[in-house]
Amino acid sequence: MPAHKKQHYLPAVYLMRFSVDKVKPTRRSKIWRCDGARSHLVPVESQCFEDYHYSKANPSQTEQMFQQLEDIYAECIRKIQNRALPTTRDYFGLILMMFDLHIRTKAYGNFTGQEGIVAYRVRLTGLRRELILGKKEGNPSDAEVFAHLKQNWRVRILSSSPDTEFVTSDNPSAWFTLGRK
Repeated sequence: MPAHKKQHYLPAVYLMRFSVDKVKPTRRSKIWRCDGARSHLVPVESQCFEDYHYSKANPSQTEQMFQQLEDIYAECIRKIQNRALPTTRDYFGLILMMFDLHIRTKAYGNFTGQEGIVAYRVRLTGLRRELILGKKEGNPSDAEVFAHLKQNWRVRILSSSPDTEFVTSDNPSAWFTLGRK
């Protein structure tokens, strides 16, 4: 199989955390797939992907781009599991991962007539400008987005008791507001 042909719209690093392997889950760990007709165990790596979902022209470059945030996420999860204190970078990595999961979801179609990575970048620009900063025009800098997030956003980490588990879906990042902000 060509390198990076299977491109996940919901990354395996996220899905692994819902596997039946509690201690050291991997891409091959099993997760429950519930599709309405039945529930069965499937490997993490077999879920939430399409061949060349983002790019057939530059699959390795696209994978490297997504891998940066996914590595930060994995590092933060390790710290949480080890009860180490997360850094500011970790907290913002979690926020950014939730944003990324939202705009990578399969619920958004690609209407650009180009590769999926183009549609992703359009959603990313809109997210940064309109949803995060509430602006109508421009392309905000990373520093501007970071300053706004630092002032207005928070992360709360939830854990379950040993006999309780969390579930997720192929659209795991739902957003709502309790007011104007």
